[in-house]
Amino acid sequence: MKTFPLTRRQLEIYFHQSLFSSPTLFNIGGFIKIKGTLDIEIFSAAISALTEDNHALRLAIDDTGGQPRQVLWPHIQNPLQIIDTRSKTHPEQAAREWVKHDFSRPIPFDGKTPLGTYTLLLHGDKNFILYGRFHHIAFDGWAISKLHGESCRYYNIMRQGAIPNPAPTMTPSELIAEEDSYYESHHYEKDSQYWNRKLNDYQTQLFSGASKQLACSQRSFKIPTGAYQRIRALSAAHQATIFHFFIGIIYTHTLREFGADDLMLALPILNRRSVRAKNTPGLFASLCPLRLKLQPHWSFEELLDIIRRELRADLRHHRYPVGETEYFKRDQLPYEISLSYEKHDYEAMFDGTISNVTAMRSSLQHYPLKIFVREADSRLPVKVDLDYNQASFSNLDAASFIEGVEQLLYSILRDPGQSLLKPTCITPPPSIPPPPHPDLCSWFEHTAKMFP
Repeated sequence: MKTFPLTRRQLEIYFHQSLFSSPTLFNIGGFIKIKGTLDIEIFSAAISALTEDNHALRLAIDDTGGQPRQVLWPHIQNPLQIIDTRSKTHPEQAAREWVKHDFSRPIPFDGKTPLGTYTLLLHGDKNFILYGRFHHIAFDGWAISKLHGESCRYYNIMRQGAIPNPAPTMTPSELIAEEDSYYESHHYEKDSQYWNRKLNDYQTQLFSGASKQLACSQRSFKIPTGAYQRIRALSAAHQATIFHFFIGIIYTHTLREFGADDLMLALPILNRRSVRAKNTPGLFASLCPLRLKLQPHWSFEELLDIIRRELRADLRHHRYPVGETEYFKRDQLPYEISLSYEKHDYEAMFDGTISNVTAMRSSLQHYPLKIFVREADSRLPVKVDLDYNQASFSNLDAASFIEGVEQLLYSILRDPGQSLLKPTCITPPPSIPPPPHPDLCSWFEHTAKMFP
């Protein structure tokens, strides 16, 4: 086996997990419901081959000596766990309960336990659940969706009696060398100056302090394909993207609800600059802060253009770990709201089956509000999940605040030229009653008494 130091992104996650003393805080993953004829023997062989060809599935973390290191195992014996619940009274319910329980278990940093695992649960002759549990210290959302596509490709090729060729990927040592070269370059100092200048005087605080209380809740809504196409068309008409549109929605809603005209959002960025990097399961994604000083008289259409230009400038410096700026050294969370646009490909299928994916989330969260726009399958509605820390929302009506996001979305689709300022509610004037008397003079006298 080989060992490697953690990257700086990994160290940030390690630090936060230690700070909050919560070993399940960064559990990520989900499950895929599979219906059809699945050859379990070939499927198990496909997962074994996938594990051999991808370093991330053979990684563990060892922090027993006080200095965490990545441990790369040369081989994982039987990486696919298989559980059969068909003998249970309610087989599918039993399978789901097993998944829920397993997802709540911590992944120990003992140098032996893999940071990503797969389990296939059989709850019918042609009904399966493929469940994946991962630690965010070694995987991001792109990595998990990439592994899904590769597992389908491996299975489908092996089902035809052939051997799949692994995609070209980067090794852990190459990833560390690439990061080291950045910190030794002039770009690092230039990026440091950019972010320190941009974030230094930020003062906005929207939510109550959680004081390390991590319990969180979730509210969700779905956007039908027709409405989502309208979002796509509106964005394109203003040379913006769907991501820009949702950024604008959150800025507008926050301004209207809090009156906050100086606001920073955390935006997860893919951060994969090469084909090999895009093929590599791992933790590449970084958070890029977008700070805007809003003017209430701006229209939403104007805001889209400002977001597009500002984000383009920020992305030139997104490699810098903004946690190292002077602002982020204060005794407070660096972000309050993050917005993740997850355009991940889960349309691949295992031959002979149909499937659909469900993302899973931890029941713990240290940031006040995390928003996920999940575009996983072009044939299905887009799901928007809003995960919020209960303590941070203790002084707010969480349901009203979060439902307002959906309402604003459709309001903007109807009138994208509306200003960012919250519309004032105008009480309609009382209606004048119809003439109760046959002649005009009597009716006038009657109305004058009612409205002197």
